Amino acid sequence: MGIYLFLLFLLLLFYLVKGNNNSFGFVLFVVIVFILVSALRSETVGIDHIGYKRGFEYDLRFDTFAGHLFKWDVGWLLLNYIVMFLHDSWFVMLVIIAILTVYPMYYVFKKYTPDPLFAMLIYFLLYSYILSFSLIKQSVAISWVVLALYFFNNQKNFKSLFCGIVACAIHYSTLFFLPVAFIAAKVKIKRKFVIPILASTFLFGLFSSQSSLVSNLISLLPFEKYANYSDYKADVVVNQFYSYLYILPKNIFCILIFYHLQGSIYSFFKNILFFNLVIANLFYTSIPLISRFVLYGFQIEILLLVYYTYQFNGEKHKLAKLSVFVYSFFYFAYNLMTNRGGVIPYDFDLNVFL
Repeated sequence: MGIYLFLLFLLLLFYLVKGNNNSFGFVLFVVIVFILVSALRSETVGIDHIGYKRGFEYDLRFDTFAGHLFKWDVGWLLLNYIVMFLHDSWFVMLVIIAILTVYPMYYVFKKYTPDPLFAMLIYFLLYSYILSFSLIKQSVAISWVVLALYFFNNQKNFKSLFCGIVACAIHYSTLFFLPVAFIAAKVKIKRKFVIPILASTFLFGLFSSQSSLVSNLISLLPFEKYANYSDYKADVVVNQFYSYLYILPKNIFCILIFYHLQGSIYSFFKNILFFNLVIANLFYTSIPLISRFVLYGFQIEILLLVYYTYQFNGEKHKLAKLSVFVYSFFYFAYNLMTNRGGVIPYDFDLNVFL
């Protein structure tokens, strides 16, 4: 856990030192540190890490490219084969993965938010960066989805399409998120409906009985890795009450964002967060892996939280930043205490220098 506390201390120190000055140098340094910490971790850091490493070093070296398509996403296969061809090293693969995960987020934070360093802090505290140590492939896809949505919001459709294709190729679950983004771009959500809809879907999801319909549909997909999702955590007793307490603060901040962020430049991202929360409220414990699906939309929350703090001036601005920090720190502390993603203990793999 020490490395994560050190990174938090580093982020806070940089943020306090920068004051009102330009934070470009600090942010760039944080990006480099994030990439190095991600790339230098051992195979024991992250539940899924060992599986991806084994795939790179053993599994993908047998059978043909076509033979792996029912188990691995085509973009992920291509990335593995390119690294094998250019420099057959899992460390190099980790460096590339870290860059593909962290840099798109840095780019969007730098271009879209008024305070990129604060955005990096929230990105870290909301566990998005740390969870990428386990959800390696999906985290790459999520970052490219955010980049695609940023370009789409700025009417750069070709760049948006390219980033979207990259994300879909890396992780097919992105295809299921696209309808959410499409709907978010087409509708206008009135502020007066936000509280009733979020409250009703939250209560319905909390008290509704578990449904197996979607699980059965997922198991019919013609991909081996998705068929297994229907039984994911089937032997684990899920405490619905605590699971919904986990997403309750997100509902509260979504309401605050809708009530304080006004203007068309925020509408698209606000709508994505809203629909994402409606899905989470309804199905957070009843559908296997829905908590991983909604990660796509929750990443957008970072952008909105930063802008939320800039709707206030003076002491209210500081109070808003403090409230966002406390909110984000709750998820940081909870996820570390429960060791979400199996990222504790963190061990460096220094063999790469030998």
